Amino acid sequence: PNLLETFVALGNCSEPGQEVSWAHEQLCSVCRGVYMLSENCFPTFFNSVLCNHQETGCIFDSFSDRAHGMCRSETLSLRVLRNRGDEICEEWVIEQIEVWTILL
Repeated sequence: PNLLETFVALGNCSEPGQEVSWAHEQLCSVCRGVYMLSENCFPTFFNSVLCNHQETGCIFDSFSDRAHGMCRSETLSLRVLRNRGDEICEEWVIEQIEVWTILL
């Protein structure tokens, strides 16, 4: 069964070159958010960071006016609990899901 229901973006996507912490800049434009899982799962959400697909490249060089890389998403295998019973008679099983994210 598809346990991942939807990705909800939180706030605006970052811009390349935006400072993310002291003296560290974002190389690619990324969007932070959460994946919501079905109601019968635990946990009910996962934090995630995805590539901003509206951007064409990363590591933008203002001298040559072009990008020198691209953001790439990968999947992480995570274990979740899924109740295949009901609220009265719970029956929890371990499921493996694949979550799209970028590895920072």
